[in-house]
Amino acid sequence: MADSDPVAAKSGFLKMYMSSHPDTLVAYAKWFGKVEEAITGAEMSAIDCNSMTLTCTMKGGEKRVVRVPIEPPLKGYDDVKPRLLEMKAFAQEGLGMIKAPKIATFNLPRQAYPSAAFCSFAYYVFVFGVSSWGSASPLASPAKFIVSYTGTGLWTFGAWFIGITHPLEALYAAYLSRQYSTGFILGALYTLSTLIAGFPVWKSMRKDVQAKRIESDYEETRRSADEDYTLSPTTTATTSFTPDPHAVSIAEAQSYYAGLYSEPTLLYRTGKEQWSPPRGPEAQRRLKELCEVFNHPITKVWNNDLGWRVVAIMDAHAIRFTTIDVVRFKEVGVDEAGEDEEDVEDEEDVEDEEDVEDEEDVEVEGKDEDEETVKTKKQDVGPVTIWIGVSPETTTATAAHNAAQDVLALLRDYGITDIDVDYRESPYTREIGPRLLPPVNDLDPLVDVVSPLTPALGLRISTRARPNAQGTMALYLTEGGGSNNLLELSCRHVLFGPREANVDYVRHPSAPVRDVLLFGKRAYTNLVDSIKVRIGRHGISIKRWSKQIEGFVVRERGTDPADIQKAMKSRIETQALLDQAENAVEALAALLKRVRTDWKRLNDRVLGHVLLSPAIGLGVGEHRFTEDWGIFQIDRAKLGDGFQGNKLDLGTKLTSDEFTLKCFPRGEANWEFEYPGDRLLPLMGTITDELMRSPDMWDLDGEPCLLVVKNGNATGTTLGRANGVFSIVRGYFNDMSINQTSMEWGIINYDSKSEVFSEPGDSGSIIADIRGRIGGMLTGGSGKTKATDMTYATPFWWLFQRIKGKGFPNAHLNVTCKGR
Repeated sequence: MADSDPVAAKSGFLKMYMSSHPDTLVAYAKWFGKVEEAITGAEMSAIDCNSMTLTCTMKGGEKRVVRVPIEPPLKGYDDVKPRLLEMKAFAQEGLGMIKAPKIATFNLPRQAYPSAAFCSFAYYVFVFGVSSWGSASPLASPAKFIVSYTGTGLWTFGAWFIGITHPLEALYAAYLSRQYSTGFILGALYTLSTLIAGFPVWKSMRKDVQAKRIESDYEETRRSADEDYTLSPTTTATTSFTPDPHAVSIAEAQSYYAGLYSEPTLLYRTGKEQWSPPRGPEAQRRLKELCEVFNHPITKVWNNDLGWRVVAIMDAHAIRFTTIDVVRFKEVGVDEAGEDEEDVEDEEDVEDEEDVEDEEDVEVEGKDEDEETVKTKKQDVGPVTIWIGVSPETTTATAAHNAAQDVLALLRDYGITDIDVDYRESPYTREIGPRLLPPVNDLDPLVDVVSPLTPALGLRISTRARPNAQGTMALYLTEGGGSNNLLELSCRHVLFGPREANVDYVRHPSAPVRDVLLFGKRAYTNLVDSIKVRIGRHGISIKRWSKQIEGFVVRERGTDPADIQKAMKSRIETQALLDQAENAVEALAALLKRVRTDWKRLNDRVLGHVLLSPAIGLGVGEHRFTEDWGIFQIDRAKLGDGFQGNKLDLGTKLTSDEFTLKCFPRGEANWEFEYPGDRLLPLMGTITDELMRSPDMWDLDGEPCLLVVKNGNATGTTLGRANGVFSIVRGYFNDMSINQTSMEWGIINYDSKSEVFSEPGDSGSIIADIRGRIGGMLTGGSGKTKATDMTYATPFWWLFQRIKGKGFPNAHLNVTCKGR
């Protein structure tokens, strides 16, 4: 029941917020809970739409649980604030803690007019048409005509009902007038109006009183806000009234992380950087970009020791963190052009003053300038930052500040004094027939749509039990040990639903199979739509080129030999394009028909069935990684003739030259990235633990980097940068008091101008570096919105050991040959 209650769902934050208002809780308990004994303190232990439960500390020290009814019940979470404010004022008025508000003006609501008209009409019909009092009056004729059709019962009942209820309501209006100090004349107006119109008048009086109570609280809040503009960003306008001395300004909270994909809300930071809002009519926010961390002392101590001591500090301060990352921030696109322009202007001034410069001097000067530019860019990269994500609306800036001071003290014990601590609001989320077709080359008309139907890594998968849930297949394995069974790896949370028991699953021969499907419902629809779009685009081109050919034919009938030759050449070239487009439409139409015929039904999309999947666990083993995986068996025949083993399709979003230009890292002197001719990157070997922290690649500035790639269900093929310091993630259960914590391999988006590395639906994707070494399996991400700022993966060097130890001791990656 609590799961469907919108207020109970957010009771954790409400309890935390009300903990700073004990006087209000005491007033609730004494007035609404009818507690007459002295109360020294109170805590809110539960709240839902119907009531709140308070644990009160009595004067003698004993505890008493008090239930405070909320009448009428709350309709939703948005009703919480005004109702609690009204209850606060009502309780404080009743206890004599504050004076009741005054009604100083007469306000007749619009509903009173039709009510008064109806009541007057009812009395008219009763007096002149039913009773004998006015039967002789000339006004009686219309009333008697109405009664002749309706009868007397309705009007008799109505007159008696109004005659009894309206005087009682008028007495209540007189009581309200006295309680809220209207004065005699204003009170008489309200009382007389209620006698005539009834309940709309006294309900309006109560609404005016409620508005004045809330306005009084708002004015108090605004006075506090005027004195201190730094309201905690974790408490929004609907829930917060108390300024936090350690909170940043609202403007900084909302724009500090501008440039990151999800733009999370800044909660608190220790850095000494002075932030100021952009000013002027064309002011723009300063944009940031995440950078990985390799060459820093923290990389040597974080994974095995320091990181877990930071977790202990968070727990000691009751910080409900979701992720802990170690990153750097770099400002991008801010006034760099302006600085370059100033440099150019300076150079032009020098050239004006000096008539002649030696070419060698110019070259040396240019070299110095380039070095200075590089130096400036490096200075734009900020200090290493322990970047802590917290669940929204759970942590105050003061709590973050106190925990951060302990973290900084801990770092000093390690001799590290150049690190900042930042907090942001950012949830952690887990991103969840016929034979397949062979891959096609770049010139094939199906190249942009057929990839999901090929057996390359990154298959879009779902399950028969949950066809609306989407995920990605990670890798192919061979069972080995004399078995030729072909296995596939993915995340458990892709194969099993969140409502299923989190226990080890081992397929029993007599039990029903758990089918794994190619495509969920959404992925299948997306595939069909993508083919239709390509057909439509070719259709537009066909119409345009056909008209152009007609024009060329007309020109060929002319008298100008040069123009005739030119028109003939253009017609031949355009005809080739037209033929190519018509062939593409024919091929795409055939594929669309095949997809609708061969893969439409769920039974036709079955790839295999789940064999084994351990329960999801965080902080597993000595390395404390995440265990979230499952193995399912697939029929080799399903993969068709195009099956080539563990090869990653680099996709068509980036051309081969665009992709290659992004792969700038230089490893060994005799090695550089070479784009595969068939777009399929072979995966061989594993990125070791040591390489994850000390990679053998360098960027153009000579800094260590580890460029990685994945092909997922949601975002397709994307490039990213692996971080040299593992991240820490925490998963919470329903009551938020039970949690599990583990380390993950963190991936940063390639840069601020490229797309996000992953989104929900990419879970299960294998992540490899651009040399084809397997790095890890994608399990989740963090970010304020659907877009992720950080992606997390379980390292494959550890995961493969777990797979072998859990039931597949002879498993190997050599899947193109027959198993042994």
